[in-house]
Amino acid sequence: MDLSFTQDPLLKRLSNVLIFSSGSCSPKIGCKYFGDRGDNFGRRGDNFRRCDNLLCNFRRCDNLLCNSRDNLLDNFRSDLRSDLILGISIYYIYVKIDILFIIIYYSYSFIFIYIHIHIMTTDSILINQFKLATLRPFQQRVMDYIEANRTKDIFILSPTSSGKSLCFQLPALVYGGITVVISPLKSLIYDQVHNLKDKGIAAELFSGDVQGYIKTEMLKNIVENTDAYRLIYTTPETLLQNPAFTETLKKLNAMKKLQRFIIDEAHCVSNWGHDFRPQYLELKALRKRFPDIPIMALTATATTKVQNDISTILALKTPQLFKNNFFRSNLNIVIKARSGPNDSVGAMAKLIKKNYTEKTGIIYCYSRKDCERVSRKLNSMGLVTRHYHAGLFKQQRDTIQHEWMDNMVRIIVATVAF
Repeated sequence: MDLSFTQDPLLKRLSNVLIFSSGSCSPKIGCKYFGDRGDNFGRRGDNFRRCDNLLCNFRRCDNLLCNSRDNLLDNFRSDLRSDLILGISIYYIYVKIDILFIIIYYSYSFIFIYIHIHIMTTDSILINQFKLATLRPFQQRVMDYIEANRTKDIFILSPTSSGKSLCFQLPALVYGGITVVISPLKSLIYDQVHNLKDKGIAAELFSGDVQGYIKTEMLKNIVENTDAYRLIYTTPETLLQNPAFTETLKKLNAMKKLQRFIIDEAHCVSNWGHDFRPQYLELKALRKRFPDIPIMALTATATTKVQNDISTILALKTPQLFKNNFFRSNLNIVIKARSGPNDSVGAMAKLIKKNYTEKTGIIYCYSRKDCERVSRKLNSMGLVTRHYHAGLFKQQRDTIQHEWMDNMVRIIVATVAF
């Protein structure tokens, strides 16, 4: 019996026993052996099958684990992606909020600094230049309006010596550029320019009375050095009849340095005004030549009809009206009866010596002749006076005005030209 074909080691040993044994082999013994081995093989097969089932179970567990792992990874990635998106969104929201707070903070800081600097500038100019602690209520209203409406026209109706001039002098210094003031009264111009220069303010007169070389230098400085002047005073005649001055103002306007036109004694514009002057009527050309430059008109006396007339002639664009109370607590108006024309001057001399020693005053007369007569008579009574009217030479008028302003002469006897 050849059993060498099998590879099983146990069968190989069994075949050797059968082949090389010296005697015969008992069939019962062989069958029994093989029966036992068959049982063993059966049990091994069962074990192998159980192991195979276990392996299959392990594979299924592995698949389940793999699937669970993949599901967990997918869920983790999904959750991580959602968390990242949420985190990034929250981050950007916080960043935007931070940026918003920064913008708001710096905006308010800028506004605060701007207001602080502006207030400090206005207050410092008011105190240092004009020697005033505060503005009068109506002056403050004008300043507040100009601050909010830099390009708007303004009409100011306020009594003499109520502080109208400060309503354009202060803005001229606060906002820069050049303000052109037009006035019909040369004595008033000289007075204001003189006072402004004494305060260290860059103001100058440009009129026919100024020497030619000075005017040439001024026209040059207006364009080349705009900080040389803040206020330029002139007359309506000079403004309208001096082409070089007009062209210089046009250049200044092109440079955005022409701030505002001021029409002082604006009632002179109107035919209904009590001091109508034909030259003032020609100021209507200002709006045509400089349509974008705001105009401020000022007067102490104007009825509603005169106000409307002024606004129409000057082509004011819906001007804001500021009307001040005409009651003056510091002004006394006293009317006294006189016994006769010859006694009036003597009564004035006695009143001045009794109540107004070392005080400054103006005596107004109707005519030039009356001015000279009254002045001579008062001088003969021991007072020092000067007469002033349009019939005097310019140098004489300037000298008299400076003497009065410097308190060298206390009393001026004048016509309304002063």
